[in-house]
Amino acid sequence: MEQGSQGFVLSGGIGAGKSYVAALFKAAGVDMIEADAVGHQVLASGGACFDQVAERWPIVVVDGEIDRTALGAIVFQDHEQLRILESITHPAIAAEIARRIAMSRARLVGIERPFLTGVIGEGLPLIVVDSPTELRTARLLKRGMEANDIVARMAAQPSRAEWLAGADFVIDNDCGADLDRQVARAISWLESFVTGTG
Repeated sequence: MEQGSQGFVLSGGIGAGKSYVAALFKAAGVDMIEADAVGHQVLASGGACFDQVAERWPIVVVDGEIDRTALGAIVFQDHEQLRILESITHPAIAAEIARRIAMSRARLVGIERPFLTGVIGEGLPLIVVDSPTELRTARLLKRGMEANDIVARMAAQPSRAEWLAGADFVIDNDCGADLDRQVARAISWLESFVTGTG
């Protein structure tokens, strides 16, 4: 990241709409890095975590690749299995994101990540996209997710109150929210760190 730029984390619970908000940041000139996409990279055949994950859960290896749906079905039903997976993948994801940030020439660099805390983006300002649980569930059902899968994935994440308590800045993504204006306010807030007025 070039001198004078500011990194931040964009997060929120599943179905909150963080990917849509990330697209608005990107349209405003912010360099966005998607932690999930980096996660795909480290789990791909030949990736930094493929061998460890394949050895730990051999059943999820199909035709020489890790079946992420099968892996998700295991880890999102068992917090201990999820913790083990994260202990394998998160350091590798953090290292790759750090490499990308170091190469960025943008004034603002955001990391879109699906979890509240951890080594990925540690110490950076946290912007949380918030939506009521009922609205998040409706969005996920519309995407085609099964109700029991939605419940399991939400249960594996922090509660809505925990997301809000951990936030440095909140973007409210309910049906009536003016997201463009909120993103513009968030960018001004982040730029105050760059100029030293935050």
